[in-house]
Amino acid sequence: MDQIAGVTSRFLKCYTAFNAEQTEGLHARFFPQPIEQEIMPIATHETWYAGLDIPRILTQDIACYIPSQDVIGMPPLAAFDSREDYAATLNHEAVHATGAAHRVGRDMSKRFSQHALAAEELVAEIGASILGAHLALPPEHLHDHASYIGHWMKLLKDDKRAFLAAAAQAQSAVDWLLAKSPVSTERIQADDAVAREAFDVGGVTARRGSPTAALS
Repeated sequence: MDQIAGVTSRFLKCYTAFNAEQTEGLHARFFPQPIEQEIMPIATHETWYAGLDIPRILTQDIACYIPSQDVIGMPPLAAFDSREDYAATLNHEAVHATGAAHRVGRDMSKRFSQHALAAEELVAEIGASILGAHLALPPEHLHDHASYIGHWMKLLKDDKRAFLAAAAQAQSAVDWLLAKSPVSTERIQADDAVAREAFDVGGVTARRGSPTAALS
């Protein structure tokens, strides 16, 4: 920002930045060791999810949120590569569920018209990533949603601020979810081995159903 004779003007400056690994002679403090973070046990995640009061049904092979029934459809745990993938997918659908009028109340069609579905999926993916950080889940789930990239590129081409708008909506969704079911330090630090052994996929509260008009 520059000020001359009471006139304020804004301009961009370009800076060259380097990674610490590309720079010689730096102090050791510039090379922090990665922090080992315990992964939230699936049973603990189930306890957190139960606090959301969002109904869940058992589907055959599709994970989705069904707005007309206000339920989340999830395949059995065995259908996923890992328990963490199951939890991350459930987080994605939980973000979708916050769009209901009695929760956050989100309608992406008002701004994005024909790209509303792509925008909603972007909200869910960003929200699931933020939520995963709060819930101590590994950040390895994004590859499952590579099929949306083409739609996101079209969305961003038509609206350069679409990502910022989606991120703001995602944060609102996460805020609602964490306010509804707070995450305590004691939950995350629970004994992983005991929690995993105690978790029984057959014990998940769910009923079978056929999802229609759903958000995946």
